Amino acid sequence: MYYGSDVGYQLLDCSSREYLCFRHNDFVFSFPNDDVTINQEWQIDDIRFKVLSKEPLLVLGVSEEVYVISDDEGNHFYYSIDGGLLGFRFQSVIYFSEGEFGYAF
Repeated sequence: MYYGSDVGYQLLDCSSREYLCFRHNDFVFSFPNDDVTINQEWQIDDIRFKVLSKEPLLVLGVSEEVYVISDDEGNHFYYSIDGGLLGFRFQSVIYFSEGEFGYAF
């Protein structure tokens, strides 16, 4: 479940042996379970994903190394191996994790 604008949304698990994956009406997120390289691409259903970079993400004074992933719909995801999905941007809004459950924008 994730929260945005004080509303909870159910996420559906679409993971497989090859990919971590979850979907919602607004977006799908996926990340390979094996070694990841810059410019690596994959596809889940009709959506293509690409690793753009690996870089530090600094939020509220805390730095975490993240993979920046884009999809072919223009969304961006900030994924940490240790911390999971720390943030995402879609529809011109950026959401950052604010704890175990929930995202703030």
